[in-house]
Parts: sequence; structure tokens; C-alpha cells
Amino acid sequence: MASTSSRQRRALWHRITGLPLCVIMFLFAVTGLLWQHSDLIRGVSISRSVLPPAYGAEHWSNGLMRGTLRCGNELYLYGEAGLFRCPNNNTADAEPVPGLPQGQAVRRAVAMPSGHLVALHGNAVSVLAPGASTWQQLKPGKLRPTDLCAKGDTLCIVGRNGLMQAEAPYTELKPLAVMPPEGAPGGGTLYGHVKHLHCGRLFGIVGIVVVDIIAGVFILLCLTGLVFWVLRKLMPRLRGAKWAPKVLKFSHIFHTRPGHWCFWLLFLVVLTGWAMRFPLQGLLLSSSVPDEKAAQTAWLGPDPGIAANSATGELLVAASGRIYSLAEGQPRPVLMTNLPSLGRSAPAYFAVQPNGDWLIAGSAGLLQYSKSNGEARTLQAGDFSGYSVELGGKAIPCRGGLPELAMPESVAQSRVPLIQVVRDVHTGKFFFGSASPAYVSIAGLAALLCLLTGWLLKPAPKHSKPAPAAQEKDAAK
Repeated sequence: MASTSSRQRRALWHRITGLPLCVIMFLFAVTGLLWQHSDLIRGVSISRSVLPPAYGAEHWSNGLMRGTLRCGNELYLYGEAGLFRCPNNNTADAEPVPGLPQGQAVRRAVAMPSGHLVALHGNAVSVLAPGASTWQQLKPGKLRPTDLCAKGDTLCIVGRNGLMQAEAPYTELKPLAVMPPEGAPGGGTLYGHVKHLHCGRLFGIVGIVVVDIIAGVFILLCLTGLVFWVLRKLMPRLRGAKWAPKVLKFSHIFHTRPGHWCFWLLFLVVLTGWAMRFPLQGLLLSSSVPDEKAAQTAWLGPDPGIAANSATGELLVAASGRIYSLAEGQPRPVLMTNLPSLGRSAPAYFAVQPNGDWLIAGSAGLLQYSKSNGEARTLQAGDFSGYSVELGGKAIPCRGGLPELAMPESVAQSRVPLIQVVRDVHTGKFFFGSASPAYVSIAGLAALLCLLTGWLLKPAPKHSKPAPAAQEKDAAK
């Protein structure tokens, strides 16, 4: 049995870590539940006026514009605020294109040579035929599309689970048979398995339900722990209140017993959440786990992008910070070397220019790569949400946007999807921006210490009383 001084030290560390973590772990649990069941809040949005200044909208900042395109004589722009038509090429008069879900982000939009307008919004791909007023939705199945491009009159789509294409009139998507590139991981990444373990999806619906229950236990521990601490501090002033001792007793019971019963599951959920951020994130992303089912698409990563060189029929796939080339009729992509680092996130803009050079805009800056001589150079440093050819070849900064471009007041007052705020709160970006990995790392370690010290404070098991015969025998001695 631990000495009194040892228990006091554990109780002190439990309070030191637990009290500041009450709010943090409560937010982790609530946002984790909402993220896990994001379909329940799909379509719900929040006014920018109640959010921090980082969510402000001016001059098409914060990804409100990711790119532009021309379809016929009309100029369109797309981004986090949706798809807009610009009468007389004036961005100040931009008006939403009817037929698409209002306020839903459009990841990419392209105009096909036939005049069809194609938009990727959410996990859906919609097509507007020339002269039509109703969008037709394509069914990507389990593709989970993340980007699309036009290769001549062929629509090419990439997603986390492969590639697909469609020919005019773009009513049906067909899988594009592609083998994994040479040297690709032989299965899924360790990061993916840890992520699925963290949210319970590794064990199907049963795992999801268990993690939901653990999130509820976290909420209970935060509330009862705070109530117990506050009441203990106030007990000298509440001696006449008959309800105070009962509430204190029940808060202690509902804080200690669920914590002891579910300790290992609580510890596992916190450990896996902490591991997905600095300092283990890079190691998990670079480590593969044998998975025959995931081996075919593991090389695509979580957020692949795609571009096409219509002159050569070559497809370019940006995946996990690398670029692969898929030539016409070639079953296996080839990794392109001597390229600058693109970071882990997919490029916001990725296209082949008329002269054959590649133009890439994203978190690593504005990059240009010449395939003819293999040279890559940084045209502009910064973090960009997109690029516009139609507006004079301008990279669009995430912060500040383009001051020379006017924006309608309706876009400035647009609302932010609740799921975006939920994800930002859960990952710490809402509070600390680019420093969020350090926040999650510190909070995760503190939570692990809090859980461990709380578990070590559990009372020793009560020993059963000796049998009567044994008591008489002891008395005779």
C-alpha cells in the first residue's frame, strides 16, 4: 500500500493537471463526438461575427477563393464560400450559382471543352450541361473525391480510394485501373491505423460506440471533478446546507468509479490522439503496416490532388508531398524526383501551363517546375489558398487575400460551417493557429499524467474478514 506522502504527491499532481484540463478535455470530448458524427451537423453554420478575427473574410481571404475559370464568356470563381458567377468579369458583383448547396465549399471547378461545368463540393461531383438549369450529380461510390481536372474532353477525378474518369456527356464515372507505384508502401500507414483506433473505426460500429461512450465518460469526469474540487473549497461556508455533503459524495463516486473502470480505454484514446501530432506524427506517416486491401491506394494519402497535360495525355498526381506521373496507357505511376518539398498537405492549386511547366500553389509557396530541364524554383513565398489565371496570374494568399479584388458584402457576411469550427477546436487550430501541434502535444501529455495519477489513487481492495474458525484459533493462541 502506498505511503500517505506518496498518495498526497499523486493527489497534488492529479489536481495540478486535472483542473486546467477540465475545459480542454471537455472540448476535446465534445468536438470529438461531433466530428465522429459530422453528418448530424452537416449544413449547420456559424456567423463569422462570433468567431475570432482569423475567421474574418475580406478580399477573398481564408480560402474564399481557390481559383477561377471561364465557361463560355462567363467568369466563375470558386472556393470555401461556394461557386460564383462574375457578371462583366467584376468580382464585386459575384453572385452564387444556383443549384449547388448554398455556402458549401467548392474544392475545384473546371470547364470542359464541351461547355459542361463541373464542381467538386464536399464528397460530391456535380455537372451542369450547357443551357441546363439543373445540376446532375455523379456517383463516385467509395472514391471519396478530393480533386479533379480536365484532360482534353475527359474528366479525371482522384480520391483517397483511387482514380476515376468520365467521358462526355459526363453522366457516368468509371474506375481508372492504376497499380501502385514502384516502392510504394505495401499497406496502410501506421498513422492511418492509429487514427482509426483513436476514433474506434478500426473495430467497426462496435468500436465507434465504445469511443462514443469513452467521450461521455471524459465529459462526466471533467464535470464531476470540477464540482468535487469547488465543493471541497466551499464546504466550510456550506455547513448548514444539507445538500452539499450529498452532492460532494456523489460527485466523488461518479468521478472515481468511471475513471477506474474505464482507465485503460481512456488512456488509449488520449495516447492515440497525442501520437497523431508532434513529435510522433512524422514517424507514423512514414511507417507502413501490412494491409493487402489498403496496399492499392495507400500511396495516394489522405488528400491527393491531380493535374493533366492535355498535350501529352499525362496525368500528374500530388500525394503525400510527392508528385507521380501517369502516362497515357501506363498502368503504374512513376515518382518524379528533384522536386521541391510540397509539405504534407495537398496543393491548393496544381496545373500544367501551356508551355508544359507545372505551377503549384499551397502552403509551401508558389512553385514552378520545368520538366524539360528538371529545374524547380519558388516564385513567391507564403501560404496560398489558390491561384487565378483569368485574373492576371495571381496567387491568392490565405491571409489578407487580394486587396485589389472587391468582394460582395454577402460573401463577407457568409457563415462558417460548424464542422470546420469543430475540427479547428479539436485540433487546437481555433486557439493557437500554426502552434496547435505544440498545444495538442502538451495537453496530451498532461492528460496522460492526470489519468495515471488518478488511477494510482484508487483505494486498496478491502480484505475479507477471517472465518470464525480462524478467529477462535487466533484467540486460543
